[in-house]
Amino acid sequence: MKENLKYLIGFIAVVIGLYLLWYFKAIVFFIFLSAILSLVTRPLFNFFNGERKTKVKRKVFLSKGWSALATVLLIWIMILGFISYVVPFVVEEIQFLSKVDFYLMLERLEGITNPMITPIQDSIIGNVGLPMLKEQINDFLVSIFDIGKIQTMLSSVADFVGSTFIALFSISFITFFLLKDEWLLLEGIKMMVPEGYYVGVDHMLWSINRLLRRYFIGIIIQITLISILVVLGMLIIGLEFRHALIIGLFSGIINIIPYLGPIIGAAFGLLVSVVVYLQMVAPPALFVFLGGIVLLFTLVQLADNIFFQPIIFSSSVKAHPLEIFLVIIMAGYIAGMPGMFLAIPVYTIVRVVAKEFFSKYNLVRKLTGKLD
Repeated sequence: MKENLKYLIGFIAVVIGLYLLWYFKAIVFFIFLSAILSLVTRPLFNFFNGERKTKVKRKVFLSKGWSALATVLLIWIMILGFISYVVPFVVEEIQFLSKVDFYLMLERLEGITNPMITPIQDSIIGNVGLPMLKEQINDFLVSIFDIGKIQTMLSSVADFVGSTFIALFSISFITFFLLKDEWLLLEGIKMMVPEGYYVGVDHMLWSINRLLRRYFIGIIIQITLISILVVLGMLIIGLEFRHALIIGLFSGIINIIPYLGPIIGAAFGLLVSVVVYLQMVAPPALFVFLGGIVLLFTLVQLADNIFFQPIIFSSSVKAHPLEIFLVIIMAGYIAGMPGMFLAIPVYTIVRVVAKEFFSKYNLVRKLTGKLD
Protein backbone atom coordinates (compact mmCIF):
# COMPACT_ATOMS: atom_id res chain seq x y z
CA MET A 1 0.00 0.00 0.00
CA LYS A 2 2.79 2.41 0.93
CA GLU A 3 4.65 1.46 -2.26
CA ASN A 4 1.61 2.26 -4.41
CA LEU A 5 1.12 5.55 -2.58
CA LYS A 6 4.74 6.47 -3.27
CA TYR A 7 4.32 5.81 -7.01
CA LEU A 8 1.06 7.77 -7.05
CA ILE A 9 2.69 10.77 -5.36
CA GLY A 10 5.60 10.55 -7.80
CA PHE A 11 3.23 10.45 -10.78
CA ILE A 12 1.28 13.46 -9.49
CA ALA A 13 4.53 15.36 -8.92
CA VAL A 14 5.63 14.67 -12.52
CA VAL A 15 2.26 15.80 -13.91
CA ILE A 16 2.37 19.00 -11.83
CA GLY A 17 5.95 19.61 -12.94
CA LEU A 18 5.07 19.20 -16.62
CA TYR A 19 2.07 21.50 -16.22
CA LEU A 20 4.24 24.18 -14.59
CA LEU A 21 6.79 23.88 -17.39
CA TRP A 22 4.03 24.35 -19.94
CA TYR A 23 2.42 27.22 -18.03
CA PHE A 24 5.75 29.07 -17.71
CA LYS A 25 6.90 27.99 -21.18
CA ALA A 26 8.10 31.51 -22.05
CA ILE A 27 10.46 31.55 -19.05
CA VAL A 28 11.58 27.99 -19.85
CA PHE A 29 12.31 29.14 -23.42
CA PHE A 30 14.38 32.07 -22.11
CA ILE A 31 16.38 29.74 -19.88
CA PHE A 32 16.87 27.30 -22.78
CA LEU A 33 18.21 30.02 -25.09
CA SER A 34 20.40 31.41 -22.32
CA ALA A 35 21.82 27.94 -21.66
CA ILE A 36 22.66 27.61 -25.38
CA LEU A 37 24.34 31.02 -25.40
CA SER A 38 26.34 30.19 -22.28
CA LEU A 39 27.45 26.91 -23.85
CA VAL A 40 28.55 28.49 -27.13
CA THR A 41 30.29 31.48 -25.54
CA ARG A 42 31.94 29.60 -22.67
CA PRO A 43 35.34 29.50 -24.50
CA LEU A 44 35.19 33.30 -24.81
CA PHE A 45 34.37 33.60 -21.10
CA ASN A 46 37.32 31.33 -20.29
CA PHE A 47 39.58 33.53 -22.40
CA PHE A 48 38.60 36.66 -20.47
CA ASN A 49 38.75 34.87 -17.12
CA GLY A 50 41.94 32.94 -17.81
CA GLU A 51 40.51 29.63 -16.53
CA ARG A 52 42.12 27.79 -19.44
CA LYS A 53 45.52 28.39 -20.91
CA THR A 54 45.66 29.86 -24.40
CA LYS A 55 48.45 30.53 -26.86
CA VAL A 56 48.03 34.26 -26.20
CA LYS A 57 50.11 35.07 -23.12
CA ARG A 58 48.51 37.65 -20.82
CA LYS A 59 49.27 38.81 -17.30
CA VAL A 60 45.91 40.44 -16.57
CA PHE A 61 42.68 38.44 -16.30
CA LEU A 62 39.16 39.55 -15.47
CA SER A 63 37.09 38.28 -12.56
CA LYS A 64 34.17 35.96 -13.28
CA GLY A 65 31.66 38.80 -13.05
CA TRP A 66 33.57 41.09 -15.40
CA SER A 67 34.31 38.18 -17.76
CA ALA A 68 30.61 37.32 -17.96
CA LEU A 69 29.71 40.98 -18.55
CA ALA A 70 32.39 41.34 -21.24
CA THR A 71 31.10 38.18 -22.96
CA VAL A 72 27.47 39.36 -22.95
CA LEU A 73 28.47 42.84 -24.15
CA LEU A 74 30.54 41.32 -26.96
CA ILE A 75 27.53 39.21 -28.02
CA TRP A 76 25.39 42.37 -28.13
CA ILE A 77 28.05 44.29 -30.07
CA MET A 78 28.21 41.51 -32.66
CA ILE A 79 24.40 41.27 -32.93
CA LEU A 80 23.88 45.03 -33.17
CA GLY A 81 26.73 45.36 -35.66
CA PHE A 82 25.22 42.60 -37.81
CA ILE A 83 21.73 44.15 -37.60
CA SER A 84 22.97 47.67 -38.39
CA TYR A 85 24.71 46.32 -41.48
CA VAL A 86 21.98 43.96 -42.73
CA VAL A 87 18.74 45.82 -41.88
CA PRO A 88 19.30 48.62 -44.47
CA PHE A 89 19.64 45.95 -47.16
CA VAL A 90 16.45 44.22 -45.96
CA VAL A 91 14.49 47.50 -45.98
CA GLU A 92 15.84 48.36 -49.42
CA GLU A 93 14.88 44.92 -50.73
CA ILE A 94 11.34 45.21 -49.37
CA GLN A 95 10.99 48.66 -50.92
CA PHE A 96 12.25 47.29 -54.23
CA LEU A 97 9.71 44.45 -54.19
CA SER A 98 6.87 46.77 -53.16
CA LYS A 99 7.51 49.08 -56.13
CA VAL A 100 7.65 46.36 -58.78
CA ASP A 101 4.90 46.53 -61.43
CA PHE A 102 4.03 42.84 -61.53
CA TYR A 103 1.55 43.15 -64.37
CA LEU A 104 4.27 44.69 -66.55
CA MET A 105 6.66 42.03 -65.30
CA LEU A 106 4.24 39.26 -66.30
CA GLU A 107 3.90 40.78 -69.76
CA ARG A 108 7.67 40.74 -70.14
CA LEU A 109 7.83 37.15 -68.91
CA GLU A 110 5.16 36.21 -71.42
CA GLY A 111 7.17 37.86 -74.20
CA ILE A 112 10.26 35.88 -73.21
CA THR A 113 8.46 32.53 -72.99
CA ASN A 114 6.19 32.94 -76.06
CA PRO A 115 8.75 31.50 -78.52
CA MET A 116 9.06 28.42 -76.32
CA ILE A 117 5.32 27.74 -75.97
CA THR A 118 4.26 28.61 -79.53
CA PRO A 119 4.58 24.99 -80.76
CA ILE A 120 2.00 23.78 -78.21
CA GLN A 121 -0.19 26.89 -78.12
CA ASP A 122 -2.73 25.58 -80.67
CA SER A 123 -2.98 22.12 -79.11
CA ILE A 124 -5.60 21.02 -76.56
CA ILE A 125 -3.06 21.33 -73.77
CA GLY A 126 -2.12 24.84 -74.89
CA ASN A 127 -5.69 26.07 -75.27
CA VAL A 128 -6.77 24.82 -71.84
CA GLY A 129 -3.61 24.63 -69.73
CA LEU A 130 -1.70 27.78 -70.68
CA PRO A 131 -4.44 30.31 -69.77
CA MET A 132 -4.97 28.53 -66.44
CA LEU A 133 -1.22 28.46 -65.74
CA LYS A 134 -0.90 32.15 -66.60
CA GLU A 135 -3.79 33.04 -64.30
CA GLN A 136 -2.34 30.98 -61.45
CA ILE A 137 1.11 32.59 -61.78
CA ASN A 138 -0.48 36.04 -61.92
CA ASP A 139 -2.56 35.49 -58.78
CA PHE A 140 0.38 33.91 -56.96
CA LEU A 141 2.82 36.77 -57.61
CA VAL A 142 0.30 39.52 -56.94
CA SER A 143 -0.79 37.88 -53.66
CA ILE A 144 2.79 37.40 -52.44
CA PHE A 145 4.12 40.82 -53.36
CA ASP A 146 0.97 42.80 -52.61
CA ILE A 147 1.99 46.26 -51.34
CA GLY A 148 -0.59 46.20 -48.56
CA LYS A 149 0.73 42.87 -47.30
CA ILE A 150 4.31 44.10 -47.38
CA GLN A 151 3.38 47.20 -45.37
CA THR A 152 1.45 45.03 -42.90
CA MET A 153 4.47 42.76 -42.61
CA LEU A 154 6.73 45.74 -41.86
CA SER A 155 4.28 46.88 -39.17
CA SER A 156 4.20 43.39 -37.68
CA VAL A 157 7.99 43.23 -37.65
CA ALA A 158 8.12 46.59 -35.84
CA ASP A 159 5.63 45.36 -33.24
CA PHE A 160 7.59 42.14 -32.84
CA VAL A 161 10.87 43.99 -32.29
CA GLY A 162 9.23 46.21 -29.69
CA SER A 163 7.62 43.31 -27.82
CA THR A 164 10.82 41.25 -27.71
CA PHE A 165 12.88 43.86 -25.86
CA ILE A 166 11.96 42.33 -22.47
CA ALA A 167 12.74 38.86 -23.81
CA LEU A 168 16.18 39.96 -25.03
CA PHE A 169 16.93 41.67 -21.73
CA SER A 170 15.81 38.56 -19.81
CA ILE A 171 17.94 36.25 -21.96
CA SER A 172 20.98 38.52 -21.55
CA PHE A 173 20.45 38.71 -17.79
CA ILE A 174 20.11 34.92 -17.40
CA THR A 175 23.08 34.29 -19.71
CA PHE A 176 25.24 36.60 -17.58
CA PHE A 177 24.59 34.56 -14.43
CA LEU A 178 24.91 31.19 -16.20
CA LEU A 179 28.35 32.30 -17.37
CA LYS A 180 29.37 33.84 -14.05
CA ASP A 181 28.00 31.03 -11.88
CA GLU A 182 28.15 27.88 -14.00
CA TRP A 183 27.02 25.83 -11.02
CA LEU A 184 23.54 27.47 -11.02
CA LEU A 185 22.17 25.19 -13.72
CA LEU A 186 23.84 22.16 -12.18
CA GLU A 187 22.44 22.89 -8.72
CA GLY A 188 19.00 23.60 -10.16
CA ILE A 189 18.92 20.16 -11.76
CA LYS A 190 20.31 18.47 -8.65
CA MET A 191 17.42 19.88 -6.64
CA MET A 192 15.07 17.63 -8.64
CA VAL A 193 16.96 14.33 -8.24
CA PRO A 194 17.88 12.17 -5.19
CA GLU A 195 21.33 12.71 -3.67
CA GLY A 196 22.48 9.26 -4.70
CA TYR A 197 22.34 10.27 -8.38
CA TYR A 198 24.56 13.38 -8.03
CA VAL A 199 27.66 11.73 -9.53
CA GLY A 200 25.66 10.48 -12.51
CA VAL A 201 24.07 13.91 -12.99
CA ASP A 202 27.52 15.56 -12.96
CA HIS A 203 28.80 13.21 -15.65
CA MET A 204 25.56 13.56 -17.64
CA LEU A 205 25.73 17.37 -17.67
CA TRP A 206 29.40 17.29 -18.63
CA SER A 207 28.59 15.10 -21.66
CA ILE A 208 25.59 17.23 -22.67
CA ASN A 209 27.67 20.40 -22.32
CA ARG A 210 30.42 19.03 -24.55
CA LEU A 211 28.16 17.58 -27.26
CA LEU A 212 25.74 20.49 -27.54
CA ARG A 213 28.51 23.09 -27.54
CA ARG A 214 30.11 21.38 -30.53
CA TYR A 215 26.71 21.07 -32.21
CA PHE A 216 25.66 24.72 -31.88
CA ILE A 217 29.10 26.05 -32.83
CA GLY A 218 28.88 23.78 -35.87
CA ILE A 219 25.44 25.21 -36.72
CA ILE A 220 26.86 28.76 -36.65
CA ILE A 221 29.72 27.68 -38.94
CA GLN A 222 27.24 25.94 -41.27
CA ILE A 223 25.02 29.05 -41.57
CA THR A 224 28.07 31.23 -42.27
CA LEU A 225 29.51 28.94 -44.95
CA ILE A 226 26.20 28.43 -46.77
CA SER A 227 25.45 32.17 -46.72
CA ILE A 228 28.90 32.99 -48.13
CA LEU A 229 28.64 30.37 -50.89
CA VAL A 230 25.16 31.53 -51.96
CA VAL A 231 26.16 35.22 -51.94
CA LEU A 232 29.27 34.56 -54.01
CA GLY A 233 27.30 32.36 -56.43
CA MET A 234 24.57 34.97 -56.89
CA LEU A 235 27.19 37.67 -57.56
CA ILE A 236 28.79 35.45 -60.23
CA ILE A 237 25.37 34.84 -61.82
CA GLY A 238 24.86 38.59 -62.11
CA LEU A 239 22.72 39.80 -59.20
CA GLU A 240 23.50 42.99 -57.33
CA PHE A 241 25.12 42.64 -53.92
CA ARG A 242 21.99 43.72 -51.98
CA HIS A 243 19.88 41.00 -53.64
CA ALA A 244 22.62 38.39 -53.27
CA LEU A 245 23.10 39.25 -49.57
CA ILE A 246 19.40 38.89 -48.71
CA ILE A 247 19.10 35.57 -50.58
CA GLY A 248 22.32 34.26 -49.02
CA LEU A 249 21.38 35.19 -45.44
CA PHE A 250 17.88 33.78 -45.79
CA SER A 251 19.19 30.54 -47.32
CA GLY A 252 21.82 30.12 -44.60
CA ILE A 253 19.44 30.76 -41.69
CA ILE A 254 16.49 28.73 -43.03
CA ASN A 255 18.88 25.84 -43.72
CA ILE A 256 18.98 25.07 -39.98
CA ILE A 257 15.56 23.46 -40.50
CA PRO A 258 16.64 20.00 -41.69
CA TYR A 259 15.47 18.75 -45.11
CA LEU A 260 12.69 21.35 -45.55
CA GLY A 261 14.89 24.42 -45.00
CA PRO A 262 17.06 24.00 -48.12
CA ILE A 263 13.92 23.66 -50.30
CA ILE A 264 12.43 26.87 -48.86
CA GLY A 265 15.75 28.70 -49.29
CA ALA A 266 16.12 27.60 -52.91
CA ALA A 267 12.50 28.53 -53.72
CA PHE A 268 12.95 31.98 -52.14
CA GLY A 269 16.21 32.53 -54.01
CA LEU A 270 14.69 31.45 -57.33
CA LEU A 271 11.60 33.63 -56.86
CA VAL A 272 13.50 36.81 -55.94
CA SER A 273 16.06 36.17 -58.70
CA VAL A 274 13.33 35.90 -61.33
CA VAL A 275 11.75 39.16 -60.12
CA VAL A 276 15.14 40.89 -60.33
CA TYR A 277 15.83 39.30 -63.73
CA LEU A 278 12.64 40.74 -65.21
CA GLN A 279 13.74 44.24 -64.09
CA MET A 280 17.18 44.01 -65.77
CA VAL A 281 17.81 46.31 -68.73
CA ALA A 282 19.96 43.78 -70.60
CA PRO A 283 19.33 40.38 -68.99
CA PRO A 284 21.16 37.20 -70.02
CA ALA A 285 19.31 34.27 -71.58
CA LEU A 286 16.52 33.10 -69.26
CA PHE A 287 17.50 29.44 -69.28
CA VAL A 288 21.16 30.30 -68.64
CA PHE A 289 20.13 32.52 -65.71
CA LEU A 290 17.72 29.99 -64.16
CA GLY A 291 20.12 27.13 -64.84
CA GLY A 292 22.86 28.99 -62.99
CA ILE A 293 20.63 29.48 -59.94
CA VAL A 294 19.52 25.84 -59.90
CA LEU A 295 23.14 24.71 -60.31
CA LEU A 296 24.25 27.04 -57.50
CA PHE A 297 21.73 25.72 -54.95
CA THR A 298 22.43 22.14 -56.05
CA LEU A 299 26.19 22.56 -55.50
CA VAL A 300 25.63 24.30 -52.15
CA GLN A 301 23.41 21.47 -50.95
CA LEU A 302 25.89 18.87 -52.15
CA ALA A 303 28.62 20.63 -50.18
CA ASP A 304 26.29 20.82 -47.17
CA ASN A 305 25.26 17.17 -47.37
CA ILE A 306 28.73 15.78 -48.13
CA PHE A 307 30.95 17.99 -45.94
CA PHE A 308 29.03 20.21 -43.49
CA GLN A 309 26.22 18.00 -42.15
CA PRO A 310 28.25 14.81 -41.53
CA ILE A 311 30.71 16.84 -39.46
CA ILE A 312 28.05 18.82 -37.56
CA PHE A 313 25.29 16.24 -37.07
CA SER A 314 26.93 12.81 -37.13
CA SER A 315 30.30 13.64 -35.58
CA SER A 316 29.23 16.26 -33.05
CA VAL A 317 26.34 14.32 -31.49
CA LYS A 318 27.74 10.83 -32.19
CA ALA A 319 24.66 9.44 -33.94
CA HIS A 320 24.08 7.56 -37.21
CA PRO A 321 22.69 9.71 -40.11
CA LEU A 322 19.67 7.40 -40.53
CA GLU A 323 18.98 7.65 -36.81
CA ILE A 324 19.05 11.45 -37.06
CA PHE A 325 16.80 11.42 -40.12
CA LEU A 326 14.10 9.37 -38.36
CA VAL A 327 14.27 11.55 -35.23
CA ILE A 328 13.89 14.75 -37.29
CA ILE A 329 10.93 13.37 -39.26
CA MET A 330 9.13 12.29 -36.08
CA ALA A 331 9.82 15.66 -34.44
CA GLY A 332 8.43 17.38 -37.53
CA TYR A 333 5.17 15.44 -37.24
CA ILE A 334 4.91 16.30 -33.54
CA ALA A 335 5.89 19.99 -33.50
CA GLY A 336 6.40 21.17 -37.08
CA MET A 337 9.45 23.27 -38.03
CA PRO A 338 10.42 24.18 -34.42
CA GLY A 339 10.36 20.49 -33.59
CA MET A 340 12.64 19.67 -36.54
CA PHE A 341 15.13 22.32 -35.40
CA LEU A 342 15.12 21.18 -31.75
CA ALA A 343 15.05 17.45 -32.59
CA ILE A 344 18.81 16.86 -32.53
CA PRO A 345 19.60 18.82 -29.30
CA VAL A 346 16.69 17.19 -27.46
CA TYR A 347 17.56 13.73 -28.79
CA THR A 348 21.18 14.26 -27.70
CA ILE A 349 20.06 15.09 -24.17
CA VAL A 350 17.75 12.04 -24.08
CA ARG A 351 20.57 9.75 -25.26
CA VAL A 352 23.00 11.06 -22.65
CA VAL A 353 20.42 10.66 -19.86
CA ALA A 354 19.56 7.15 -21.07
CA LYS A 355 23.23 6.12 -21.24
CA GLU A 356 23.89 7.38 -17.72
CA PHE A 357 20.86 5.91 -15.95
CA PHE A 358 19.38 3.15 -18.21
CA SER A 359 22.47 1.53 -19.74
CA LYS A 360 21.38 -1.92 -18.58
CA TYR A 361 18.86 -2.10 -21.44
CA ASN A 362 20.16 -3.51 -24.72
CA LEU A 363 18.32 -0.90 -26.87
CA VAL A 364 19.90 1.94 -24.89
CA ARG A 365 23.36 0.41 -25.28
CA LYS A 366 22.86 0.15 -29.05
CA LEU A 367 21.68 3.78 -29.41
CA THR A 368 24.33 5.27 -27.12
CA GLY A 369 27.30 3.07 -27.97
CA LYS A 370 29.21 5.90 -29.72
CA LEU A 371 28.90 8.26 -26.77
CA ASP A 372 32.02 8.56 -24.65
